[in-house]
Amino acid sequence: VFRSTPPVPLTESETEYVVTCAQHIFDTAVVLQFNVTNTIPEQRLVNVRVTVEGGGDLYNVGATVPVKTLAYGTPGACYVVLA
Repeated sequence: VFRSTPPVPLTESETEYVVTCAQHIFDTAVVLQFNVTNTIPEQRLVNVRVTVEGGGDLYNVGATVPVKTLAYGTPGACYVVLA
């Protein structure tokens, strides 16, 4: 890892799903780490993933890693690799 950024909030803290994003910079890729917290007691989230669109000629989405299950109040991380 060349450099990592601190997590940046992408949602308000009062929403159903709180999401932050940190960037991990490598020589040939950027890994986006999305930290997700489920704030709804009655729900268990399954196969949580983030989709990145756009980029055109700037980058290609190389891979995504979902969170398999996300219970109430338990944070999890899903990843998107940009090459």
